[in-house]
Amino acid sequence: MVKRTALLEEIAEYQAGNMPAEKLYITEEEVAKKIPVHRAIQLARLAYVKLSTGQTSNPERAWLTSPEGTSVYAMPSHVTGLRTISVKIARYNPNNPEHNLPSVMATVHMYDASTGREVAEVEAENLTVLRTAASSAVATNLLARDDAMNLGIFGTGRQAEAHISAIRQVRNIREITVYSKDEASREAFARKTFRTYKTTVKPAGSPEKVLADSDILVLATNSKTPLFPGELVKPRAHVNAIGAALPDARETDTALVKRSTVVVDSKPQALKTYGDILIPLREGAISETDITELGDLLVHPIVKERSLDRITLFKSGGVAVLDAVFAEYLLSPFHKMKTWDDLLQEPGELV
Repeated sequence: MVKRTALLEEIAEYQAGNMPAEKLYITEEEVAKKIPVHRAIQLARLAYVKLSTGQTSNPERAWLTSPEGTSVYAMPSHVTGLRTISVKIARYNPNNPEHNLPSVMATVHMYDASTGREVAEVEAENLTVLRTAASSAVATNLLARDDAMNLGIFGTGRQAEAHISAIRQVRNIREITVYSKDEASREAFARKTFRTYKTTVKPAGSPEKVLADSDILVLATNSKTPLFPGELVKPRAHVNAIGAALPDARETDTALVKRSTVVVDSKPQALKTYGDILIPLREGAISETDITELGDLLVHPIVKERSLDRITLFKSGGVAVLDAVFAEYLLSPFHKMKTWDDLLQEPGELV
């Protein structure tokens, strides 16, 4: 049985010491080395609890899209008890892979909350991948059936890879099915995943094959239109939708959303920018009261009783509080403070 991650219910305030005297530059390599998957899940859960309990300053992100198709997001955040203010600048263009560039690029700037001095700049592409996959793992642990063992992946990029590692932390995955429109990409992804995990991995020739085989779905694509008819998703499946969070883009159709218990990372953000949510709302298929925040469910757990055909859907677009918590964790070795190991439990079996 794959061990699940024991996650913190609450976090005490801590006192930090001096900030670094000179501005630090934290590289992608350092991010990947410092934050293993199990710790990323702990940090993500902590961030959602902080958000839900009103211990953050997390304004709506500002964003724009250029005529050339690049979207830029500015995401500031501060968490009570932490000593920094973070501002993430994320850039997204779905056509970047054609130019050998990642579709998402990001930088987190960190400022001393007491003075405003910039204390660190963090290369944040790995951080973004980690916190997104960790968020899906937190949601999957809370919402997916305990006996879910078959994972379906739409997409073959970095987010797809990261989600396999993260979901395996919270469920005993025995089989993975992957679909991409590009046959060579899905075949190569399947071979690489098998070499990494020694788990059965099947490249699928159609979305329908993925849906038929999977208890848990991860939608990690740049698609602006629904990937499949929602009525084909298996009853009681759990879906993580993490694609572009723009008002006119969605990976899921209205039929799927209507069949689902809908959970989001941030309700205000979802109601403003997530096409997966906004379009069904405009169509009258769901109402705002049908939407729940992940943090609220972590703070106030509900009994996991579901009808035989109910699906759970977690839609995320990324909230700034995640970046603030992850970035502060990266900075923590550079100033004296109560250690994070005292604040976060080590991995173990969930209770």
